Amino acid sequence: METVGELKNNKNETIVQIYKSFALTRQCSFRIHHHIDFELCYVSSGKGIYNSGNNYEINDGDIFVFKPNKAHCITDISNENMHLINLHINPQYFRFMHPISGTDDNFGIRFLSNNFKSAKLSDYISKKSKEKIITNIDNLIFEFNEKKTNYIFKIETLLNDIIIELSRYQIKHIDRTFASTKCSDDIFRTVDYINAHFNENLNLNHLATMANLTRTYYSHVFKSIMGLSVWEYISIKRIDAAIYRIRNSDDNILNIALTCGFNNTANFNRIFKKYTNVLPKTFKQ
Repeated sequence: METVGELKNNKNETIVQIYKSFALTRQCSFRIHHHIDFELCYVSSGKGIYNSGNNYEINDGDIFVFKPNKAHCITDISNENMHLINLHINPQYFRFMHPISGTDDNFGIRFLSNNFKSAKLSDYISKKSKEKIITNIDNLIFEFNEKKTNYIFKIETLLNDIIIELSRYQIKHIDRTFASTKCSDDIFRTVDYINAHFNENLNLNHLATMANLTRTYYSHVFKSIMGLSVWEYISIKRIDAAIYRIRNSDDNILNIALTCGFNNTANFNRIFKKYTNVLPKTFKQ
């Protein structure tokens, strides 16, 4: 995997990342993964099968979209090696995405909440939209590589253009949760807290109190805004941290579990397997 570029917020958290990946020919490999980010995947070359609840045939030029916490993996790559471009956008990015004028001051939050007809976007979008998205991806890579004057502003413009184009193919639904901008601000304040304290003992009642909501309503609003439940968000943050430590340290499994917020290895093993389909010991090998 080659990271092309990334954007960070004022807390030095990565909120946008684009990278190129290369996958070898394989069959019946089922190492699923989940993540907090919204993902767009462009298959520049290769054929195979993408599993995301349903099996989707992969061909050159296909585009896939995955909402936060949507399990997915490429199980089969046939005949030739595969080249991919992956764009990951953290929910924090959508927090401030709204027009200067008009009434839809929660456009970004609504985008996260709305669904797509299927994960394989290229099956139902227009040729013009597909070409526009691919061109914008190519331009994103160019801007990250060249870093010309005001390139970050240009990158955000390209990202917003991609998101707007994608929004035109979403299945919209009405949720009164979005009536209050303050409500979403309160939720994101707890997200900031979780990001800083995910490896500690987090309490749902405490988080709900921070958001000035009841425990039940807080859970509902959090999932509506973020696209995944509170505990799913916390679990993925902890598993991501554990994966990093497994890959970059010689710590044993117990130390990694405790450092990343798990109180015992049994709980760590169970949640790790849920989100990766393998045990930490196997992942480490």
